[in-house]
Amino acid sequence: MVTEPSSAPATLLARVRRDPLWRLTLALGAMSAFAAALVMFRHHFVARATYDFLYWNLFLAWIPMGAALLARRLETRRHRRWSVPIVIVGWLAFFPNAPYIITDLMHLRTTGGAPLWLDVLMVGTAALTGLFVGLASLRLVHGVVARARGSAWQGWAFATLACFGAGFGVYLGRFLRLNSWDIVTRPGDVLAHAVETLTVDRAIAFTLLTGALLLVCHVVVTAVAGAPAPRPHGDTTTPG
Repeated sequence: MVTEPSSAPATLLARVRRDPLWRLTLALGAMSAFAAALVMFRHHFVARATYDFLYWNLFLAWIPMGAALLARRLETRRHRRWSVPIVIVGWLAFFPNAPYIITDLMHLRTTGGAPLWLDVLMVGTAALTGLFVGLASLRLVHGVVARARGSAWQGWAFATLACFGAGFGVYLGRFLRLNSWDIVTRPGDVLAHAVETLTVDRAIAFTLLTGALLLVCHVVVTAVAGAPAPRPHGDTTTPG
């Protein structure tokens, strides 16, 4: 019997049904597309590019997710001892870009040419998208570290440090206008600004509060991910 090769859409659908990571990535991609569509709608509504920077910020938010997916893929490879740590260092550098979009809420104005409710919906959606993408990448890297170290508490210690490090990174980006690329192109300047900022009360408060928010959100995401999935009505089987 000759069987016809399955179509690409059918193959993709089968993979999505089988792999939760594919479902997560597609769901986050759909949310990102919706956020970008709101920015596009707003642009055409008022004929102004006031919030077009959100396109770039949404793109930057996906860089840590890409790094997390790469780390997840490499952890079973032969050269994982050196390749995975390098990818995780890159992830740490770009992770603040995801929650950074939350601070774009400060751009909201009542005189932006569009109804305030539209701007709140648009920027809020972009901020939530960045936060969700960042938390998804954190959960993946948390798992990679915990498995590599063979220790749950070391995984949580890493996640905690990553959250507060991201809080500090968001502060450097929002108030000192530094970005992740500067770590490579201007490492001396980044280090000098970081050391100087450690004595600024506002920076300390911002870092602690933002880091705490990310950590609490990470705990909630972890709890939700571990909750039993909804079952069809009448299904009395015990979840395994």
